Amino acid sequence: MSGTKQLSEKLLIIKQSDFNEKYKDVLKIASRDGIILGGRAVCTIIAFEIMLIIFTIIQNNWTEKKLYCFIGYIYLILISTAALLTIRYVKENVDSRYKIMSILNSSYDIALMLWAIYMTYIENKYSPSFSAIIFITVLVILPVVSFIRPIEYIALHLSGCICVLVIIQRLTEYGKFGNTVNFCVFMIISLISGLEFLEMRLRSYTRQIQLINIAERDELSGLYNRKKLNNISADVWNKCVSNNSTLTCVLCDIDDFKKINDKYGHISGDYWIKSISEIVMKSATKESDMFFRYGGEEFMMVLPGQSSAQACAIVENVQTKLASLCKEKGSEPVVTLSFGIYSGKPSQQNSNIDKFYSNADALLYKAKRNGKNCYCVNDMTK
Repeated sequence: MSGTKQLSEKLLIIKQSDFNEKYKDVLKIASRDGIILGGRAVCTIIAFEIMLIIFTIIQNNWTEKKLYCFIGYIYLILISTAALLTIRYVKENVDSRYKIMSILNSSYDIALMLWAIYMTYIENKYSPSFSAIIFITVLVILPVVSFIRPIEYIALHLSGCICVLVIIQRLTEYGKFGNTVNFCVFMIISLISGLEFLEMRLRSYTRQIQLINIAERDELSGLYNRKKLNNISADVWNKCVSNNSTLTCVLCDIDDFKKINDKYGHISGDYWIKSISEIVMKSATKESDMFFRYGGEEFMMVLPGQSSAQACAIVENVQTKLASLCKEKGSEPVVTLSFGIYSGKPSQQNSNIDKFYSNADALLYKAKRNGKNCYCVNDMTK
């Protein structure tokens, strides 16, 4: 009864681990972790299989069983080498390739489980007593070296165990009942422990994200802070250079914000900072779009790969949504925004990203001088 209760509790992780968009940060951290853990595990597997191949060749007494085992060794080396190459590819840019790492985890686990079932079948076909040590070993290490959705782990775990149970029934002549019972007990225990380990890793990654958010996000607005902007600026620039893509920076300021605070109070001012931040965040059109609280009432949009026209569309969308919100809240206060939009093509020869920020700042003040509630654009790509 206790085991059933634990299993039902672990099954609830499936609901908690629906890895949609809001879990992308978890998957990014899991990918970085997987590059280290998975890389070591795959290299160890390749080295071990090479040793087995050498040992088999040296013995030079080929049997049907050894031939089939040799095929299994080659298979595992090939899929492990492919996995290692994929890990190295993802390592070059984890933030944009983390989904590949997630697919790799699932694919490699399936391939590894198939290999374990195959080797278990070969071992028991040519041996008088039942053995599932290879399958059991693989089953235990899967949650350790991979991070997959619990629903996928459950499906993989149960499918593999059912295959081994079929092998027991087909190939075991003596002790069939005892082997079946013992393996079923192990199946339940390993499923619970595997889900427990995956949940532990999920909690660990979530805590890491919380700590990162505390350090990198502005508490009031929920946007990235100035420190985060400084930390990512060089990477954004270099990626644009390597991709030969446009970079657009947009600096936004709440018009007459001091008057709003003086007339309506700082609580009202905080409300508008939060509301505008939500509108800005929801205006993203690409995953690479980033938004920052640049100063007290200033916001920065860093839009890699976006043209000035696309940035203008984002700005107009923000202005429209803010006007609608002001209308819903009543005529007072009427909150408006001014924008400076600067777009250019980063290169190794010209200035760094700070020049883009200062140019966007100059354009913002030009918009202020033009009467506020508008934007000014300078596109150096044309």
